[in-house]
Formats: sequence, C-alpha cells, structure tokens
Amino acid sequence: MHVTLVADVGDRWGQPCAVAQYNNWKGGILIAVNYEARDGGVKRYMRGSEATAVCPDLHVFAVPEVRGKADLTRYRDASQEVFNAIQESVQSLTAAADIIVEKASVDEAFVDLTAHVNHTLDQLEPPAVPTGAQLPDTYLELAPRDDPTAGGNDLGQWLDELRDDNGFLRSDDIRLALAALVVQRIRAHIADKTQF
Repeated sequence: MHVTLVADVGDRWGQPCAVAQYNNWKGGILIAVNYEARDGGVKRYMRGSEATAVCPDLHVFAVPEVRGKADLTRYRDASQEVFNAIQESVQSLTAAADIIVEKASVDEAFVDLTAHVNHTLDQLEPPAVPTGAQLPDTYLELAPRDDPTAGGNDLGQWLDELRDDNGFLRSDDIRLALAALVVQRIRAHIADKTQF
C-alpha cells in the first residue's frame, strides 16, 4: 500500500517503484517495494543505490517527513479508507454479525469468514466450488498431492481437483475456496472505493 499511494501521486502505475524512509545515505533504506520492482530483483531493506543498480528503471520515493520524523498521515488516512471498505463488504454478507475483522497493520487485516462460509455451505446443494475465472487476483501456495516437496500456485488446477472423481475431495478445501471468493470480492470493493 505504501508504494501504491506514492506511485499514484507520481503516475507510475505498472512501473517498478519503491519507498525509502529516513536516512538518505546511499538512497535510503527501502521499506516498501511493489511487484514490478520485485520482478526486477529489488527487495525490501535494500539501499536505494543498490536497488537502482539492480533495476535501473526503479523509481524511489521518500516518505514525507515533518520535523525529521516520518509523516504517516497519508497512510493512516488510506488505511482507514481500506478498513471502511472491508467493513462495507462484510456487512453485505450473510451472518455478518459473526464475521470478525481484525486490523493487523496499516495495510493488513485478518477476516474470520467462518460463519459466512458455514451459512453458505448449508444453503448449497451440492456445494458449488468457485472457478479460477472467479478468482483472478487470488494466488495459492501449495504442494501438489503427488509431490509434497514441490510448491505451486495454480489456483485453477487446484479448483479443478476439487471436482475430480466422485465429487468433492474435502470440505475444508471447499471452505477455503468459498472464503477466497469472498476475499476476492472484498479486494475488488477496496479497489473500487479507494482506487488503490
């Protein structure tokens, strides 16, 4: 979120960007890096000069300061917008009163969707599993059943496996897929309401 807010100001969408805070020695220390910068080999806590050597197209932005301290007003305001959007999304769900939203940081939340997923499962005959097309921004890190040492993130393949053989493999997998669908909708609502 830090990079998104700063990159929006500079109109740098889709370009490698990072945010440095405080000490400007060697370009400062990067506290946030967007996906495009990560793809270019940039990592958090690199010095700005080291990061631009690795990724020459990198745009490094500084956290605004007031009296030598980080001014986090922009991030706090944006965080409030995000959490308002999460709460709006949650209120539209069944069993909304039993859904718990807990703020973990300025840009992270834990959302307990157990009550909603249980209600949804009770209403479905047979339970409908979302498709990969319904979850375009959702990634899954898992080990294939035939090779537990390998990892992957092919969500579509995983969802297809839930439909294999004589129906569904495990109700826990169905629960995870239904929760992922809700989270996808929450993320879309956040993007629509906040534009970041």
